[in-house]
This record gives sequence, C-alpha cells and structure tokens, in this order.
Amino acid sequence: MIVDLEDNTCGLETYFNNPCVEDPCVIGQVETTVQDCESGYFDVIITFAHENNSDQFTVVGNGENYGQHFYTDLPIAISELLGDCDTEYEFIVTNIEDNDCSNFTSIDPVCCDIPECVFSDLILGPSDCENGSFNLIIDFDYSGNTNEFFDLYIYDQLNEVVIMEFVAFTELPLTVSISNTESQYFVVSIFENDNEGCNINGEFTNPCYEDGECVINSIESDDNPVCENGFIETDWCIFGENISEFGYDIFINNEFITFVQYNGTGPYNFEIEAPDTEYITIKACDSDNENCCYTWEVMNPSYESESCFIGEISATSSDCNNDNQFSVTIDFDYDNTSYQFSVVGNGMDYGLFNYSDLPIIIEGFLGDCETEYEFMAHDINTNNCTNFVGLDPVCCDDDKCQMTTLDFGENPIKKMD
Repeated sequence: MIVDLEDNTCGLETYFNNPCVEDPCVIGQVETTVQDCESGYFDVIITFAHENNSDQFTVVGNGENYGQHFYTDLPIAISELLGDCDTEYEFIVTNIEDNDCSNFTSIDPVCCDIPECVFSDLILGPSDCENGSFNLIIDFDYSGNTNEFFDLYIYDQLNEVVIMEFVAFTELPLTVSISNTESQYFVVSIFENDNEGCNINGEFTNPCYEDGECVINSIESDDNPVCENGFIETDWCIFGENISEFGYDIFINNEFITFVQYNGTGPYNFEIEAPDTEYITIKACDSDNENCCYTWEVMNPSYESESCFIGEISATSSDCNNDNQFSVTIDFDYDNTSYQFSVVGNGMDYGLFNYSDLPIIIEGFLGDCETEYEFMAHDINTNNCTNFVGLDPVCCDDDKCQMTTLDFGENPIKKMD
C-alpha cells in the first residue's frame, strides 16, 4: 500500500505472493459413486480435487485401512464392501506427508442380496494306517461365505477334541495328520469363522483302530431330565468302543423301554413315562451284545417325596456322676428323612447324629437345680423338619441348701392391744 503523506485518501493498494512461503496442501470434497452389488458385495469409486500435495494419499474408515494410493491413479475403487443394509461406510482421505491435509465423506447403508452361506459335499479321505498314524484329506464346496476362514474340529468317539484348527478356505483341500489307535471313529465339524450357523459335519472310521472288546464308557446329558405331563424328556449322548453300530437297547429301572438306531454318539432323544422311584437307573446295551452295557443313575424329576417327619422327642436324664453332671438320652420316631440330624439347645450345638444310631446319649450337663435344658432336632436336608423337648432342672448336689416349704402352722392373726 502506498499513501501520500499529506493526503491519506490518496493511495494505492496491491498484493503479491510471498516467494518464501509454500502454498498449502488441499484435498477437495471427496466424491463417491456406489457400484452395483455382486454376491452381497459392492465397490465404491472415490475421486476428489487436490493441490500442492505429495505423490500419495491414504484411505481409512470404519476401522479399516484401505491402503496407500497415488494421486495420479484417481479415481480409485474400494472393493468388496458388504451390503448388509446396516453399515454406513466412511472414507477419510489424508495426504501421506501432511496429516492436516485431509477430507472425508460417508455413504448411506447399501442393501445387497446377500446369499446364504452354504457348505456342501464334504469329502473325508483317510489314508492307510502306518505305524499308528494316518493322513486325512478334507475338502468341501462352499458358497455365500462372508469370512475368509473356517474353524475345523475333529473329535474322537469319547467326544474329546483331537484337532482344532483355524484354516483359510484357500488351503482346501486340506491334509491333516492323526495318530490314534484307540478311537473306533472320528467326527469332523466345520464352521465358518464367526458364523456357527454355516457348518457341515461328517464321520469316518479310524483306519488305525484295533478291534477290541465292546465297551460303553458313559451316558451323558448337557441338561438334567425334565418332567412334562408325567413323561421324562431328555437328550442323552452314548459313548462307547467296538459298538456293533446297529443300535442300543434302553432299560429303565431294569425294564426294557425301547430300541434306538445307532447314530454315533447321538444325542438320542427319549420320552419316557415317569416311574414312581426317587432315582432312575438307565441302562444302555449294544443290541448285538447283551453283555456290553452301561448303567447310569439320575434323580427322577417327576418324583414327589413324602414330607419329612420327626416325631415327639423324649429326653431322659441319667443319674449324676461325681462331678455333679448327668447325661441325657434322646429318642424319637422319624420318617422320610435324610440320613442325619442335628441337635441344638441352650445356645449349644450338640453335633450331627445318624438316625440309625437312635437313641443317642449326650453327656456333660450340669445338674445345678436351675437350668431347664432344651433339645431341638433338625433334619440336615430339610430345615422345617424339626421337633423339640424341654427337660426340667436336675439337682445333682443333695447337700446344697434348699428351702422347699415355709410352714406358719395356723394362719397368723393380728393381736389387739
């Protein structure tokens, strides 16, 4: 600006760029174009104007890094975004040499027809056994997966995990090595990673298995049996070795109930008319080998036990000993109890006793002619199954001064002066 010294209104103003200051980096408005969906995914084309930048920029968003790109490659494509109708995608563009040179945009959720994940045509190919080991080739068809990995589990006949692996689909067909001569068969379970609803299962015979005696090792259930309208409903898994694979004969309280077709370890669903016993004895036998059995006992959920009862308690004191102490014999009738009861009284816990030991003797009571002892019996499993009795004071010291009767003779009369 130039101004006349005597006339401030007379002047001239102009501008010029400082040759020593670099022009700032600018990334203009980020523009996006959503492409058509394909198999549940879509691409986004990104472009923007830019000035005074370096040669590259980064794109990030939604916790993902979409990589470094050259400005000369604009417009660029961000590929394979899931069109789940929920995710609002954001894109932040930043110059790689200037974090303050940045801009961003976002797009509304995109709805694509996402195909259902399906696994099919499972192939399990065990090799011949060699020194107690064999190789297993695993292959299957898959479509609609939204993850690049699957989870592989292989169980032995006792339902114990032999192999657990995290595998890329690109590794199919997969070969695993197994060393085992004890399990008659193996169960293979495959799940899409983070999606247990997309799965496939199979079973194959162990080529290294050495035949032996039929044994049923256990009967197990995830949930206890439940009672529904007088029937017991439950799912049981049966684990055994050298089973005929024809089926099992099922006995309840040693009475044959049903036959079930062999289905590996199960689970086998049962609906059994509830017996009137407190416990249920379950026996499963190989249908082709009546001596190959397993017996399991569970509580009957339909059983309604009668009320616990402790009858009237008798408490009988003994003679006193030289320490002026006496003992008390406790006895009572009982029914539908557990196997033990406790005795308390006067702030004392006299301990636990077996019903089969009745009558019981409790020792060490002081016969002080004053204390009225009380005895309360409780069943250890049922708090409201109880009864009690009191015992009058016992005098053990005969020499102790006692006033028992005050006798005035004839009734007193007032003497008149």
